[in-house]
Amino acid sequence: MKNKGKLSAILRITAAVLIIVAAFMTLITYHCGIMSSRHTLYEAEEGDIRIACVGDSITYGTLVFGWPGQAYPAELDKLLGDGYAVNNYGYAGRCAFPDADRPYVKEELFNLSLEFQPDIVIIMLGTNDTKTRNWKGEETYKYEYGKLIDVYLSLESVEKMYIMAPPPVWEFCGKVWYNIEKDRVENELNRVARELAEEKGLGFIDLYGIFKNKRELFPDGVHPNAQGAEIIAETVYAEIIGGEIE
Repeated sequence: MKNKGKLSAILRITAAVLIIVAAFMTLITYHCGIMSSRHTLYEAEEGDIRIACVGDSITYGTLVFGWPGQAYPAELDKLLGDGYAVNNYGYAGRCAFPDADRPYVKEELFNLSLEFQPDIVIIMLGTNDTKTRNWKGEETYKYEYGKLIDVYLSLESVEKMYIMAPPPVWEFCGKVWYNIEKDRVENELNRVARELAEEKGLGFIDLYGIFKNKRELFPDGVHPNAQGAEIIAETVYAEIIGGEIE
């Protein structure tokens, strides 16, 4: 009986270790973008309002249990229903800076988001730009991010665009992960998103304010879980329906 008890304990420990390793490897592959370009993109039907959700791992849905069906773009698609086509162009670890370690503009998903000819664009980039190795100052970030936004605005199809200020980040196990700079997310990113939206006449969605007191929705301190993704989808839905294009 003692041997059976020891065997059972060993099996439980082994299973727990395997789960932890699998979770860690999944997180690494998501963050490094190994899987981030692999999600399904959908064709719009004639007459559909096309919505492109552009961003990094928060848009992509890293750590969202039930991905991809519960990532915020998929949840938004469910809320909007017939007559809309929502595609997720999020790519983990990507940046607005064109010379960062992982620039969004150098990815095929960027080109695909343009080829989609969206009517509405929702963009959120900057969290990964705050890393010390990428950051070149608020002024440069605003300039480069503005240039990227202008590429979408130059599309004849685009009728509306929303800039989202990224949500806050918190410490997890004693530090903020992925080398992201917490203060830059709170200050520079939020300020630039507001300024660009105002200067270019675009919609502004303040995810920082919405999630400021919702630490429990961010398992690793950076990425919202499925409930957080649902809140993002509901927020974007309210903005789109409130100013629905004809």
